[in-house]
Amino acid sequence: MAQQARFTPGQKVLLIGEGEGRNGVWLARQGLEVTAVDQSQTGLARAGGGRAFDCGSSITT
Repeated sequence: MAQQARFTPGQKVLLIGEGEGRNGVWLARQGLEVTAVDQSQTGLARAGGGRAFDCGSSITT
């Protein structure tokens, strides 16, 4: 996906079924505004809290 898509910082992305946030964190590091949705509250907590914070990004869950 990353090699084919062209992202512009500030674009908004909605990720459905995001799990623990690996893809969302990568997209946030590219400068995108990420909103993640998943049925697992535990996974979203890891995505929005730990993983995103650790890399200096943020993800809205």
